[in-house]
Amino acid sequence: MCKECGCPVQGNVRQVKLVLSGVTLLNARSVKKSILGLAGVYHVHVHALGGEAIIDFNPTKASLEEIIASLTEKGFQVINSL
Repeated sequence: MCKECGCPVQGNVRQVKLVLSGVTLLNARSVKKSILGLAGVYHVHVHALGGEAIIDFNPTKASLEEIIASLTEKGFQVINSL
């Protein structure tokens, strides 16, 4: 269930893996919280040592561009998306 609007995890779910620069053990929780705050984002797992974030989201409620913009606002750079 997404934190913002409470929409259930059903139907249209997309998973993306982003490789980020600037992620550390100290700020990994901040990365996760900033993405989970977006409507339609269901789950985020951040690998601090590799700078990877795996995100499950509903693309009809949150776009990949919005997710990347949220990370950029927090000072992280997306190096690659898989």
